[in-house]
Amino acid sequence: MDESKTAISNHVGEGETGPSDRPAKHAKKAKTPAAHDTDDIEVIRGPLAVRPPATPPANGHSGVYRVPLGPESPQLEAVDMETYLMVSHIKPTDQATRRRLRTHGIIHWTFFRATSEAELLELGFTLGIARLLCEGVPRLEAYVAERSVPL
Repeated sequence: MDESKTAISNHVGEGETGPSDRPAKHAKKAKTPAAHDTDDIEVIRGPLAVRPPATPPANGHSGVYRVPLGPESPQLEAVDMETYLMVSHIKPTDQATRRRLRTHGIIHWTFFRATSEAELLELGFTLGIARLLCEGVPRLEAYVAERSVPL
């Protein structure tokens, strides 16, 4: 008879105490560490939790998303960008600032309610212009309040 069919397996199954008398065709081959076995389950770790950095990023962003601000009063919402720039002490001849505003899609003064000097510096504004633009919000509020007629 063929030797592979008559060989006796040394495999000990669950509940068995010694070698089995089953033919070798049911015996499992010895596993080698380098071989891949399709019966093994590979554990794949999921994505790691993202932790905020220990120190704030160099760009000044805290990593916290802003909650959108509500609308301003109708009188303030009606103020156009040119009026805001005038109240902020940006000269009418300062085309570089206006060009940079357009480049970044800043079309309404309300953008400056939720920005910082650091963010404006990242966008390429000079420190002086960034500060004037940020300080323009309270100036505009006072400007509109002075000109509003109480109902």
